[in-house]
Amino acid sequence: MNGSGLGTGETWREALSIATLGAKAGADIAFVFASYHYRHDYPSMLAAIREELGPGLIVGCSGQGVIGAGREEEQLPALAVMTLDLPGAELHALHLTQKEVQYLHDEGEWYALSGRPYPANAWLVFGDPFTLDPEALIAGLHIASPDGVVTGGMASSIPGGQRTHL
Repeated sequence: MNGSGLGTGETWREALSIATLGAKAGADIAFVFASYHYRHDYPSMLAAIREELGPGLIVGCSGQGVIGAGREEEQLPALAVMTLDLPGAELHALHLTQKEVQYLHDEGEWYALSGRPYPANAWLVFGDPFTLDPEALIAGLHIASPDGVVTGGMASSIPGGQRTHL
């Protein structure tokens, strides 16, 4: 079973209570997309999601606009949560820096960094456009998994600011 929701509110707790109404507890993965308005509370927000929903993995990023439940909230305090069960899938989170990406040249180096002895069949990427060259990352992911699918997007932040959160 899968679920999703989009909540708005002056506080992240208010938005979270709405965004998680349709979410499934104990799901394999929770996707969380939060507007920059809540940036000072991201650690508390993620801890609350972990406690309330207990997903196997939490991934997501900050943004100026947040999309969910058939609508978009642009430059307003908003939070979207989607939970998914993916039976049979092996999910692993990996955080890469630009320095790591530029020095990984063959599939063995990618496998060693990711802790995976074989290629992934898909990569879901959330990138920070201010600290990571997305073209170099995508090229590297194709070295690591030549037949793998790469999808995702770039995080954003305060208008005019250069601080994102993944």
